[in-house]
Amino acid sequence: WAQLDPVSRPLAALAGFSHFPLSFSFPFAGQTLVTTDLPWWYVPVAFGVKLPEVTLLGLGGAAFLGIRALIRAPLSLTPERVGLAAAILLPPLIVIVTGAVLYDGIRHLLFLLPPLTVAAGIGLDRLASRLDSVAVRARLPQASRLATTLLCLWAGWQVLTLVRLHPYQAIWYNILAGGVRGAAGHRHLPGPAA
Repeated sequence: WAQLDPVSRPLAALAGFSHFPLSFSFPFAGQTLVTTDLPWWYVPVAFGVKLPEVTLLGLGGAAFLGIRALIRAPLSLTPERVGLAAAILLPPLIVIVTGAVLYDGIRHLLFLLPPLTVAAGIGLDRLASRLDSVAVRARLPQASRLATTLLCLWAGWQVLTLVRLHPYQAIWYNILAGGVRGAAGHRHLPGPAA
């Protein structure tokens, strides 16, 4: 079907899928939402409670660096940085502007995880560099070893949690939602049960 008109038919399919007539209500963030009329904050909050804490920390650092670079020298941004920002920001903006139908947490936007992880890695790298230079000036040579140890312990805890949840890893929530235990019984959070 798409090969008969490779320009307009894929766009028509995308438009049809984004407004798939699946309408039901579900509890989220203390409110009852309808899949066909989601508030603009649905996507950021859904990602906010599902992404690992270290990823959120890295994204915060990357956002800070990006905004600072945009303010200081907007024309000096590299194509790679602009492309990464577009890969992260455009899909949610399109979902918000078009009022696309979403349900079941972040399932429809899972393709955002790789660019979000890349941005978080950049933010964490810059944060680590900054902490390392502060530690050198403060003559704290063990600071980077301590940070590395804490990161390794955190990663080990995450792996252990996912092993315990297997095969239901999709029910994982970060500390903002109280973790899996804190989210249990709170139907106001996004996820497979929503």
